[in-house]
Amino acid sequence: MANKCEAFFNGNWNIIDIETALLYPELTKRCAECKGAVRIHREGKGVSAHAEHRKRFDYCSYSFYFNGTRKLNPEQPTPKDSQISFLPEEVMGNNEFYEGKTTTIKINKYERDSKARKECLNIHGYTCKVCEMNLEDKYGEVAKQFIHVHHLKLLSSIKKRYKVNPATDLIPVCPNCHAIIHRNIKPYTVEQVKKFLKNPIIKQVTKK
Repeated sequence: MANKCEAFFNGNWNIIDIETALLYPELTKRCAECKGAVRIHREGKGVSAHAEHRKRFDYCSYSFYFNGTRKLNPEQPTPKDSQISFLPEEVMGNNEFYEGKTTTIKINKYERDSKARKECLNIHGYTCKVCEMNLEDKYGEVAKQFIHVHHLKLLSSIKKRYKVNPATDLIPVCPNCHAIIHRNIKPYTVEQVKKFLKNPIIKQVTKK
């Protein structure tokens, strides 16, 4: 079992941790050592989240059946490219959505739900709730349906699972406004950033 794997996105194979792999089920994944196809398993009773070979392969140290000799797996997955970005506070089922379960891997990470993001955008659309800009209107087809999703609740202060309401907990924001929201350790509110837009000379004090 492995706590990391390789995933194909943005034109390259990249090593990612298992928590990230779980966030992006659409990515083509392979073993970081033998390059064979893997499936990602969620944390279960007595078992942590991990990558496991789709077919038994004895020549990989991540295999339960490792025979002591390492070889590349002859059955490697065909990559399907995806364009993704790992952005702070961006969320990637059933009609109830949960976020916030803290796991510690180097830094705290949070579970994300792509269906929550999709539902948020179905409700609110693709226009920034701060500056009211629609990126497609400004940049054309290349920016169609491109927008960040911002959590109105500060996940790092919750540190537990909670039920997410895509209509009230999540909002679409453009990358610029999203970056400004997170210029403070305690993120600025939408109302505060709107005031920055109206009064650009306001001094923004970032807590150290």
